[in-house]
Amino acid sequence: MAFAIALLWKSTLLLALAFAASRLLAGRSAALRHTVWTCAAVALLALPLAQALAPPLPAPLPRLPHRAATPVVTERIVGVTLHAPTGVRAPEPAAARVAPARQAFDPIALAFAFWAGGALIVVTGLVAGRVARTRLTRGARTLDDATWIADAREIARSLVVRRKLRLLLAEDGATPMTWGTLRPTVLLPASALQWPAEQRRAFLVHELGHVARFDCAIQDLAELACAFYWMHPGAWYAAHRLRVEREQACDDLVLAHGAEADAYAGQLLAVVRASRVTRVLPGAAMAAPSQLESRVRALLDGGRDRRRVGRGGAIVAAGLACALLLPIAAVVPAASKTARKAEAPVGGSLDARWEQARREEKPTWFAYALEVDLVEKDELLVSDSEGWDEDDLAKGDLTLADRFSCAPDDAVILFHLVNGRFDRVAIRSARLAPPKGGMIAVGTIPAAESFAFLEARLAETPDDDRRAAVIVNALALHPSERAVPFLVELLDGRRGGEVRAQAAEGLGRHPTQPSLEALVAHANADRAIGVRREAAESIGDLKMPEATKPLIELALGSDERLVRQEAVESLGAREPERVVAALVKIAREDPDEMIRREAVETLGDLQGPEGLQALRVLSRSEDPAVRDEVAETLHDMAERAQKH
Repeated sequence: MAFAIALLWKSTLLLALAFAASRLLAGRSAALRHTVWTCAAVALLALPLAQALAPPLPAPLPRLPHRAATPVVTERIVGVTLHAPTGVRAPEPAAARVAPARQAFDPIALAFAFWAGGALIVVTGLVAGRVARTRLTRGARTLDDATWIADAREIARSLVVRRKLRLLLAEDGATPMTWGTLRPTVLLPASALQWPAEQRRAFLVHELGHVARFDCAIQDLAELACAFYWMHPGAWYAAHRLRVEREQACDDLVLAHGAEADAYAGQLLAVVRASRVTRVLPGAAMAAPSQLESRVRALLDGGRDRRRVGRGGAIVAAGLACALLLPIAAVVPAASKTARKAEAPVGGSLDARWEQARREEKPTWFAYALEVDLVEKDELLVSDSEGWDEDDLAKGDLTLADRFSCAPDDAVILFHLVNGRFDRVAIRSARLAPPKGGMIAVGTIPAAESFAFLEARLAETPDDDRRAAVIVNALALHPSERAVPFLVELLDGRRGGEVRAQAAEGLGRHPTQPSLEALVAHANADRAIGVRREAAESIGDLKMPEATKPLIELALGSDERLVRQEAVESLGAREPERVVAALVKIAREDPDEMIRREAVETLGDLQGPEGLQALRVLSRSEDPAVRDEVAETLHDMAERAQKH
C-alpha cells in the first residue's frame, strides 16, 4: 500500500511538472510541448520500476502507512532465517505466541482487484479501438497511383524516413490516418485521388511527419500509461495533450514545407466535413473533429513558433526528465526531528546506557547494532519473543541500517522497555524497517561488550519466558570463541527445553569441533525430544565435512523417529558420494513410510548425478510408496531443470 500511495503522489508531481513546463512553453513550438508530454508519459511508465530499484533518498515528508510482501522462511524454534523475499507468508514458529487470525476481508487485496478491473476495462477499450480500425481498413486497397508514390518517396527522403511505407485507399468518408511504427501505414479516403497537387503534398507531409516523429509509438506508450494509471485524471490529460500537440506539430511541418496556411486550413475543413469517423481510433488521425478549431487557429496565427525539435533537443529533454525522475522515484520519508532526537546515542558503556534507558517514562525501544557474519549473503534474521508479522518486513521506508548507519548485514538487538523493565526482546536484520514507537539507539556495539550485556539479561529472565530463548539466539550471533562454550554449557545444563533447544540451534551457526561433539551427544541422548530434533537439524547446518558421518549414523540408527527424519532431510545438503548409499538403504529398510519417502525426496535434492542414478534404481522398488515418491521427485526435478 505504501508503494501504491508513493506512486500516486510521485506520478502527480511528475504530471504537475509537465503541465507547468507546457504552460511556460505556451509561446514555443507545438513540437517542443509534444516532447515535454512525451517525456511525462515515458516517466509515468518508468516510475514503478525506478521506485522499486532506486536506493532510498530520505526527505522530510509525511510518513505513510505501509504493508510489505512477506518471505519464504525456514522455520526454527525461535530464530527465523529468511531468504530472498517472495509473496508467500512465512509459517509462525511452533513455539511462538499465537498471532491473531488474519481477517477474511483484506482491503489491500480489494484495492488491487479494483485497480486491476479498471485497468482491464481500459485495455479492453484500447483493443476495441484497434478492432474498429481493422474493420475500417479491411476493405482498403493499395494505392498504386504513380504520382502519389513518387511524392511519398520524395517527402520520405526529405523527412529521413527509411522504413518501408504502405499507402492504402479506403472508402470515401474515411479520415486520413497513420499507424504502425516498424511498418508504417497511411490510410487515405478514395476521394484523395482527385485532390490537387498542393493538397496531396500537404497531407503526405503531415502523415509522414507522424512517421518521422514516431508519434504512433509515443501514443501507444501514453495509452499504456492510461491503463496503468486509469484512476489518475492527469494521465488522461497527458494523453490528450499528446494528441493535440502532435497534430499541431505536423501541421507546422506542412507549413514549413511551403503550404499556404489559408489553403491548408480550408483543406482540413473539407476533409472533416467528408469524414464519417466520429471518434478517435488508435493511430494518428489527421482530421479529428474535436481538435479542428484549435488547429485552424494555430494555422492562421502568423506569429506562432513552428520549429522542429532536433535530435540534440530531444536528448536534452530526455536527460532533464531522467534528472527529475530518479530523485522523485527514490525519495522516501526521513525520520522526523523528534524521532532523530529520541534516537540520538547516549554516552557511557552499554550497561550504563541500559540503566539510563530504563528511567524513560514512556515505553521505548532500546536498540543497538551488532556485526554478524551471515552464513549466506541473502540471509536475513528475524526473531521475536512476541512473534513477528508483516510490518517487520516493511519496504519503502528507512531501514534499521539507515537509522544506525551500520551495514545491512548487521543484526540489531532490540529490547522494549516499559516502566523500567523489558517486556519484549527481538532481533532484526538491519535491512528491515524499525519497529513502531520511540527508540533509543546506541550505535554499533563491540561483540565482547554485547555478549556480556546479553548474559546479564539472560540471567534475569526465567527459563519458561520466551524472551530467554530469543536472548540465546542473540548470543549465538557472536563469534565462536565466546558463543560456543556458553552454548555448550547451556545445552549440558539444567535449563528449560526451549532455551536448550535454542542453544542447539545456535551451535549450528558455529562449525567447530566442540559444536559438533555437543550436538551429536544431545541428538543421541538428550532428555527432551525437542532438543534431540533441534540438535540433529543443527548438525546438518554445520558447514564442515566431519558432520556428515554422525548425521548418517543418526539417519540410520536413531531410535527416535523425528530425529531420523530430521537427519535424513539434512543429508540433502551434504556430499552426494558419501550419503547416497545411506539414503538408498533408508528408502528400502526404514520401518516408517514417511521416512522412506523423505529419503527418496532427499535424493532428489542432491547436487550431481548420484541422486538421479539412485532414484532410477529405486523406481523398481517393491514398495509402492517408494515408487510413488520416486515418480513425484523425478517430476519435481524435471520442473526445476526447465526453470533453470
